[in-house]
Order: sequence, then C-alpha cells, then structure tokens
Amino acid sequence: MIFREYLKKKFNDEDIIEFGPLNRPLFTREEYKNISYADIRSTEEIKQLYSGNDYLQKTGISVDTNSIIDIDYKIVKGSYVNTFKEKKFDVAYLSHVIEHMPDIINFFTDINKILKDDGKLVIIYPDKRYCFDHYRNSVSFRDAYATYKYGTKENARMAFDFAYNVVHENSEIFFWTGKDITNVISQNNLGDAEKYYQETLNGSIDDDDVHFWPFSDIDFLKFIYEMKRANLFDYEVEEFYPTQVNTQEFMIILKKTTNKQYSDILKLINKYDMQTKENEYKTEIKEKEAEIENFKGCIQNIKNELQETSQKNESLSLANEQMAQRIKKLNLENTEITQEMEELNLKNTEITQEMEELNLKNTEITQEIEEFNLENIQMRQKIEDLNRIIKNYENSKSWKITAPLRKISRIINGKS
Repeated sequence: MIFREYLKKKFNDEDIIEFGPLNRPLFTREEYKNISYADIRSTEEIKQLYSGNDYLQKTGISVDTNSIIDIDYKIVKGSYVNTFKEKKFDVAYLSHVIEHMPDIINFFTDINKILKDDGKLVIIYPDKRYCFDHYRNSVSFRDAYATYKYGTKENARMAFDFAYNVVHENSEIFFWTGKDITNVISQNNLGDAEKYYQETLNGSIDDDDVHFWPFSDIDFLKFIYEMKRANLFDYEVEEFYPTQVNTQEFMIILKKTTNKQYSDILKLINKYDMQTKENEYKTEIKEKEAEIENFKGCIQNIKNELQETSQKNESLSLANEQMAQRIKKLNLENTEITQEMEELNLKNTEITQEMEELNLKNTEITQEIEEFNLENIQMRQKIEDLNRIIKNYENSKSWKITAPLRKISRIINGKS
C-alpha cells in the first residue's frame, strides 16, 4: 500500500491539521480547503534550521529551504490546547514527527484534547530497522514512562544513543537488500554523544535534532498496548499498516475514544507479530534458497573447472606421452652416440699409440740425421783436407815435373 495516496483518498472535507509538513505536505492547500499546518517553529525558523545543523550532518538529510511550506500555527511549547485555543480538528496528521517528541506519552494525551469526538490521529512513523536508526538501541514503554513521570532529563540516555549510534545512511533499499551494512556501522565520536547527554540533562538540547523513540512497527504496537494498559492512551486502533517491503515506515490510524478495552491492539500484535515471524521465515527461506542456488552455481563452477582440469590433464598426458617417446628416442640416440664415442675413443687410443710410436721413430730418425749430419760434417772436413792436400800437391814442383809422364800415361791408357 502507498500510505499517502490512500490517505488523500480517505479524507476530503474534514478539518485537518498537518504537523511538521516541512517541504512535502500531504494535504496541499490547492486540494484541501480545510487544511492547516503546524510546527514547533515558525516558517523562518524552519528555514534557518535546515540551512545546516548537526542533525543534518549526522543523518545525511538535505532540504531545499525555498521549498519549505508556510506554517499557520507555531506550537506553544508543551501545549496544543494553548496553541489552538478552542479550535478542534477532525484529523491530526503527523509524518515522521512524534519520534522527535521529548515526552511521547504526554504527546498522546495532549493532542487528544484538540481532536473532535471520534477524531482521527494519523501517524506515519519511521521503522528503525530501515533508516539511519538501524543500529540504535530499542526503547520501550519503560523509557517513555520514566520521562512522563520524572521529566525529559530521563531522555539523556536516548539522546546519547542517537548521537553515538545513528548512521549516515537513510536508504530503505540499502537496509532491505541485505548488503554488507557493516560498511555503514556507526563510528560516531563519544564526545559528541556525551555533549547530547549533557545538553538533555540541562534542558538545552534541540529536540528536533534527535529521534528519542526508535521503534519497529511491532514494537510500536506493543508500546501503545502498554500505554493502554496504564490508562494513558485514549484511542483505539482503527487501521494499522506495518512496514512494507523496501520501505522504511509504517502507518497507524487512531480514533479518539473513552473505551478502555485493548483487545483490538492485542489482536493486531498477535497478527502482525506472527506475520513478521512468517516474513522472517520466508526471508530466511529465500536466503537459504539463494544460498542453495549459489551453492549449485559453485558446484557447477567446480564441475566446469574439473572438466577443464580433466581436459588439461588429457592434454598433459598426451604431451607427457609424446615427451616420453621423445626422451626414449633421445636416450637411444644417446646410446648410439655413446657407442660411437667409445669407438672414437678406442680409435683415438690407437692413434695416440701410433703417434707415440711415430714420435719415437721420429726421435730415432732425428738422432740418425744428427749423426749423419755430424758424419757429413766430418766427411766434408776430410774432403776439404784432401782438396787442400791435392791443391798443395798440384802446386808442388814434383807435380809439375811429372806432368809429361801423366800425359803419356793417359795416351797409353786411351784417355785424352
């Protein structure tokens, strides 16, 4: 259900007061002739507030100040009766407002006085699970009653919790889609939280800066049930719409009554608590189914990887077999080469031996040559000596005297 569209069709000519319209009123002046707007600040004060403050910085909210709606009633602090005097309304509409109320129990008591008999109180409330209150600690009737009984100083711990645990993320889709929300978990400064705590104690806290009352839809039903039990809630639940998937708010329509029965609220709690559990179970089942599908995908991926690995193994086996054949061939070639090397080494040994024998013979020949050369030298020396003797003889007188005799001898011997 689209809450606001539903409300615009539900109400028409009623006398409506809309609280805190800011820049997005549900009931516009153009469409609803009996609409009025109220806020704890005047129009100018709201514009000044949304020009920049700690709340906007902490929550990431941004508002165009030129779009802010003009306010008809500035609420007198602590009293709607004093604000509107004798004026009463058929419908009071508040969207994302009462979580800021310092005293939420007193709020329900006070606003009841400006409603006509059977008047409607329409509330749209942010579900803490799907907004920047996601990491906030839950509150209960116990906390609200302490404030109602002993004053707003009791809110100090809620203000501390807001400043310490609010996150800078306000997208409902972000919190519904199951993303890693630890990425936005609060890391706010303890000193800022202590400042909010102290300002609440001394009454100087700006109420509009703080969500004092973070509830889920079912926790809010339990809260109003406990107020009803304590006779502090003069309403009955006319309609209730829990937080829808991918949204961050729930809606409740209350009717002013003097009826003290609260069975209607118990029925709603039982219905929507069971529905919430059922939704949680469904969500868990979907998550499990998603995990199973993811697991199936992982198995398929593993199968694909195994198939690829098997193919790679077959390729490697083939390559290994080819390599083994190559190695076998190389080993055979290596054996042949080894045998050739052995034969060559044997031949080399034989050649070496022959070379040694040749060297030995060469040495002997060299020695013989040296001896021959020596003998040759000696022979030449002898020849030279003989030639010298012959020469000396030829030059002698006896040789010359016997020359005719030698000539006659040659003639006789037939020699010329």
